[in-house]
Amino acid sequence: MFLVITLGTWAHGNTEGKPGSHEYHVVYTQPETIDYYQKHGRYPDGAVLVKELLHAETMQMTTGPAVSHATKIKGWFVLVRDTQGRFKNSKLWGDGWGWSLFNAPDSKNTVSTDYQENCLACHLPARDLAEDDVHEEDKWIYTIGYPVLNKN
Repeated sequence: MFLVITLGTWAHGNTEGKPGSHEYHVVYTQPETIDYYQKHGRYPDGAVLVKELLHAETMQMTTGPAVSHATKIKGWFVLVRDTQGRFKNSKLWGDGWGWSLFNAPDSKNTVSTDYQENCLACHLPARDLAEDDVHEEDKWIYTIGYPVLNKN
């Protein structure tokens, strides 16, 4: 059995001036990744982070004027920590991670072709938000949104 734990959830606001969210990102990993991070302050070699991308819809409810909920799966973004630089000749591996996006309904074939062109631009804000003492290659990850990584 493969056990996963939710690291955190991100809501992406509507960009067309509408209230609420248009997409959710729910990020999962293995329990041993969390244990290692809490002890060492970095992601271990082989850690897998899976970001599930979900379409969202917003409506008015008695609980608020702009309540958003997930509607259907858009795809998955998968990162694999590689501290050893195993795949130097692959355009999907670099900066300490393997990077790939899989769209639903074809979850077996990545649509990513080059992590530097397809992935890094979205992860630049994570680097800017990372604390100075974060391991350089871990700065690509939006760790600030994963409270479960804080030491208990």
